[in-house]
Amino acid sequence: MAMAFSSCCFFRFSVPATAFMIGELSSALPAEGGYYAWVRRGLGNFWGFQEAWLSLAASIFDMAIYPTLFTIYLKQMVPWFGKVTTKILGGMVTLNHGLLAALFVVVTCVALNLAGIRVVGSLRSGCSSCCRCPSP
Repeated sequence: MAMAFSSCCFFRFSVPATAFMIGELSSALPAEGGYYAWVRRGLGNFWGFQEAWLSLAASIFDMAIYPTLFTIYLKQMVPWFGKVTTKILGGMVTLNHGLLAALFVVVTCVALNLAGIRVVGSLRSGCSSCCRCPSP
Protein backbone atom coordinates (compact mmCIF):
# COMPACT_ATOMS: atom_id res chain seq x y z
CA MET A 1 0.00 0.00 0.00
CA ALA A 2 2.82 2.38 0.87
CA MET A 3 4.59 1.60 -2.39
CA ALA A 4 1.44 2.39 -4.37
CA PHE A 5 0.94 5.66 -2.49
CA SER A 6 4.59 6.61 -3.00
CA SER A 7 4.37 5.92 -6.73
CA CYS A 8 1.14 7.89 -7.03
CA CYS A 9 2.67 10.89 -5.24
CA PHE A 10 5.76 10.75 -7.45
CA PHE A 11 3.80 10.68 -10.69
CA ARG A 12 1.26 13.25 -9.50
CA PHE A 13 3.60 15.89 -8.10
CA SER A 14 7.19 15.33 -9.20
CA VAL A 15 6.81 14.51 -12.88
CA PRO A 16 4.60 17.46 -13.87
CA ALA A 17 6.41 19.95 -11.68
CA THR A 18 9.93 19.08 -12.68
CA ALA A 19 10.22 16.96 -15.80
CA PHE A 20 7.55 18.68 -17.87
CA MET A 21 8.74 22.13 -16.80
CA ILE A 22 12.32 21.35 -17.80
CA GLY A 23 11.15 19.81 -21.08
CA GLU A 24 9.07 22.87 -21.92
CA LEU A 25 11.81 25.34 -21.04
CA SER A 26 14.47 23.34 -22.88
CA SER A 27 12.45 23.27 -26.08
CA ALA A 28 11.25 26.88 -25.82
CA LEU A 29 14.63 28.37 -24.82
CA PRO A 30 17.37 26.11 -26.20
CA ALA A 31 20.35 27.69 -24.45
CA GLU A 32 23.13 26.08 -22.46
CA GLY A 33 23.01 26.84 -18.77
CA GLY A 34 19.67 25.37 -17.76
CA TYR A 35 17.98 27.20 -14.90
CA TYR A 36 20.54 30.01 -14.97
CA ALA A 37 19.89 30.78 -18.62
CA TRP A 38 16.11 30.63 -18.22
CA VAL A 39 16.03 32.84 -15.12
CA ARG A 40 18.47 35.30 -16.65
CA ARG A 41 16.40 35.61 -19.80
CA GLY A 42 13.13 35.94 -17.94
CA LEU A 43 14.11 38.09 -14.96
CA GLY A 44 17.40 39.75 -15.90
CA ASN A 45 21.07 39.52 -15.02
CA PHE A 46 20.69 40.12 -11.27
CA TRP A 47 18.27 37.24 -10.70
CA GLY A 48 20.20 35.00 -13.07
CA PHE A 49 23.30 35.64 -10.95
CA GLN A 50 21.32 34.91 -7.77
CA GLU A 51 19.99 31.66 -9.22
CA ALA A 52 23.47 30.53 -10.24
CA TRP A 53 24.88 31.10 -6.74
CA LEU A 54 21.87 29.55 -5.01
CA SER A 55 22.12 26.48 -7.24
CA LEU A 56 25.82 26.20 -6.43
CA ALA A 57 25.16 26.49 -2.68
CA ALA A 58 22.34 23.93 -2.88
CA SER A 59 24.52 21.45 -4.73
CA ILE A 60 27.31 21.84 -2.18
CA PHE A 61 24.92 21.09 0.68
CA ASP A 62 23.38 18.20 -1.27
CA MET A 63 26.80 16.67 -1.83
CA ALA A 64 27.48 16.87 1.90
CA ILE A 65 24.13 15.70 3.23
CA TYR A 66 23.64 12.48 1.25
CA PRO A 67 26.76 10.62 2.45
CA THR A 68 26.02 11.86 5.97
CA LEU A 69 22.45 10.57 5.90
CA PHE A 70 23.63 7.30 4.35
CA THR A 71 26.08 6.83 7.21
CA ILE A 72 23.48 7.66 9.86
CA TYR A 73 21.03 5.13 8.42
CA LEU A 74 23.79 2.55 8.08
CA LYS A 75 24.80 2.99 11.74
CA GLN A 76 21.19 2.49 12.82
CA MET A 77 20.87 -0.74 10.86
CA VAL A 78 24.38 -2.13 11.44
CA PRO A 79 25.99 -0.90 14.70
CA TRP A 80 29.43 -2.03 13.48
CA PHE A 81 29.60 1.19 11.42
CA GLY A 82 29.75 3.28 14.60
CA LYS A 83 32.96 4.20 16.43
CA VAL A 84 35.01 1.23 17.52
CA THR A 85 38.02 1.33 19.84
CA THR A 86 40.58 -1.36 19.06
CA LYS A 87 44.12 -2.11 20.10
CA ILE A 88 46.57 -1.75 17.22
CA LEU A 89 50.34 -2.07 17.71
CA GLY A 90 50.04 -1.74 21.48
CA GLY A 91 47.97 1.47 21.40
CA MET A 92 44.27 2.15 21.54
CA VAL A 93 42.91 3.49 18.26
CA THR A 94 39.36 4.68 17.61
CA LEU A 95 38.12 3.68 14.16
CA ASN A 96 35.01 5.17 12.63
CA HIS A 97 33.69 2.66 10.13
CA GLY A 98 30.82 5.02 9.29
CA LEU A 99 33.30 7.65 8.13
CA LEU A 100 34.94 5.07 5.88
CA ALA A 101 31.51 4.13 4.46
CA ALA A 102 30.73 7.80 3.75
CA LEU A 103 34.13 8.22 2.09
CA PHE A 104 33.38 5.15 -0.02
CA VAL A 105 30.08 6.70 -1.16
CA VAL A 106 31.80 9.95 -2.13
CA VAL A 107 34.64 8.20 -3.99
CA THR A 108 32.13 5.98 -5.82
CA CYS A 109 30.10 9.01 -6.91
CA VAL A 110 33.25 10.78 -8.12
CA ALA A 111 34.30 7.69 -10.08
CA LEU A 112 30.86 7.43 -11.69
CA ASN A 113 30.97 11.10 -12.68
CA LEU A 114 34.39 10.64 -14.22
CA ALA A 115 33.21 7.50 -16.04
CA GLY A 116 30.68 9.49 -18.04
CA ILE A 117 27.00 9.83 -18.68
CA ARG A 118 26.53 6.47 -20.43
CA VAL A 119 27.82 4.53 -17.43
CA VAL A 120 25.69 6.59 -15.04
CA GLY A 121 22.62 6.17 -17.24
CA SER A 122 22.96 2.40 -17.50
CA LEU A 123 23.58 2.11 -13.75
CA ARG A 124 20.52 4.26 -13.02
CA SER A 125 18.37 2.12 -15.30
CA GLY A 126 19.56 -1.04 -13.54
CA CYS A 127 18.98 0.42 -10.08
CA SER A 128 15.50 1.63 -11.06
CA SER A 129 14.63 -1.84 -12.32
CA CYS A 130 15.79 -3.39 -9.05
CA CYS A 131 13.79 -0.89 -6.99
CA ARG A 132 10.61 -1.64 -8.89
CA CYS A 133 10.91 -5.41 -8.53
CA PRO A 134 9.00 -6.84 -5.56
CA SER A 135 11.18 -8.40 -2.88
CA PRO A 136 10.81 -12.12 -2.21
